[in-house]
Order: sequence, then structure tokens, then C-alpha cells
Amino acid sequence: MPRRRRRRRKRRVSAFHVLFGTVPFTPHHLTASPCPRVPTASPCGQPLEEGGCERYTLRWYYSQRGAECRPFVYSGCGGNANRFGSRHDCELRCGGHCLRLILAALTNLGG
Repeated sequence: MPRRRRRRRKRRVSAFHVLFGTVPFTPHHLTASPCPRVPTASPCGQPLEEGGCERYTLRWYYSQRGAECRPFVYSGCGGNANRFGSRHDCELRCGGHCLRLILAALTNLGG
């Protein structure tokens, strides 16, 4: 009786597997999906609003298009909750740094 050949199931590889060495790194890992989209109800999902006053200060907002935190000049009043005092605060709240961390870790795997 002839043996049936089993189809190999394609193994899904997460960033965790690549980062922690449970699978070898290959260039196809760079096509992993970016950070998940942020719900528009959260401050991170709101559009950039600079406000309408003249007390200008540097602030940070989360850009969904770029999936990262970016600086902007805040007018001092108005605007919305997508406004943070530092890049660190923005990244803690919105997670815009996850793709950068994954790519940096993948780059360092080569030694």
C-alpha cells in the first residue's frame, strides 16, 4: 500500500519566537505585521490637534499613520487627549515603539 504524503502545515512565526530564539531568523520575518491599530476611542486614536492659544510648548502625539510617536508644537490650550509631555510617555501609553523594538532586535540577531 503506497504511503500518503502529509502536507506540511506552514508554521506561524511571531515576533516572540524570533526575538527569543525559538526559530531561526530569516528575512521573511521582516514582513511581520506592524503594531496593532489603536482604537479611535483612546487618546492615541485621536487626530493631532495643536489647540488655539499662543503659549507654545513642545509635546508628543501618536500618529496612527506612522505607527509612532511624533513631536508637535502645542499652543497651550484646547486640543485633545492625544498629547504627551515626552516621547517616553507617548510610547508607554500608545505603544508606538513596538515595531521599532522588533526591528532593532532582529537586526541585532546577526551579531
